[in-house]
Amino acid sequence: MKLKHIASVFLLIFIIYELMEFYVIYSVEPVFIEVSRVYGETEENTLLGIRIYFPNPYFLSVRVYSFKLKLNCPGLSGGEGQAFNLTLTPRFTNIFSLNASVSGGLGSKCEVIYSWVPDPFILYLLNLHPLNFTRRTDLVMPGKSPFLWAGWNETETSIGECVSLQVYTYPSSVFNVRVFADYLSMPPVAVFEKSGVGGGTFIFCPKEPSSLRLKGYFLEVVSGDARWVQADSYPPRLKVSP
Repeated sequence: MKLKHIASVFLLIFIIYELMEFYVIYSVEPVFIEVSRVYGETEENTLLGIRIYFPNPYFLSVRVYSFKLKLNCPGLSGGEGQAFNLTLTPRFTNIFSLNASVSGGLGSKCEVIYSWVPDPFILYLLNLHPLNFTRRTDLVMPGKSPFLWAGWNETETSIGECVSLQVYTYPSSVFNVRVFADYLSMPPVAVFEKSGVGGGTFIFCPKEPSSLRLKGYFLEVVSGDARWVQADSYPPRLKVSP
C-alpha cells in the first residue's frame, strides 16, 4: 500500500512536470534571425553563417531534436541549413548558428522558412518526434562587399558584469566598431570604440542599466564607406539589468 502511494505521488509529479514542459514548448520560439558570416563567395556559390536568437524565459530547459531553415530568395537557389540536438537554457536568450549555401547573386531580401522539433521528456524516452513548429520571416541578405557584422556573445547582462562582442568583415578589412547607448528620448550616444582588421573579440562593461530612459546598447561597424548598424530589436541588441 505504501509503495502504491509512493508510485502515485511520483506519477502525479511526472504528469505535472510534463504539463509544465509542454506549456514551455508551446510558448517559446525564435525571435530574430540574421546573416553573421560570409565564409566564401564564388560566381556559383556562397556559404553563409546564419545566427538564430531563441529566448527561453521560463525555468525549464527545452530539448530541440532538430532545427531547419530554408531561404526563398529571388534569383537564388539552395539555402538550406540544419542543426540537431540543441538545448534551450532556461532564463536565457539562446544563440546558435548554422551554415547555408546559396547559388546566385547576393543582395536580395529573402523569406526564411524555419522549423524546429522539440523533444519533451516523455517523447524523448520513446524516441518519437511528432511535434513540429514552422514559422516564416524576412531576412536581408549581404549586399556589396565588404560584408560587415557584429554581435554580442549574450544579449542580456547585469551592471557589474562584462560581455564580449564579436566583429567580422569579409573580405578582411580595416574596421571601427562602436557601442551606442540606445536612449528613448534622445539620440544614441557612443560609449565604447575599438578598431581592428578583419575581425576580433572585444570586452564591453556597461555603466548604466536599461531603464525607462535607456533601452539598452547596440553596435555599429564602419569600414571605409560601408556602414552596418545592428537591427533595431532586443535581441540582437543588449539589455542590461540593474
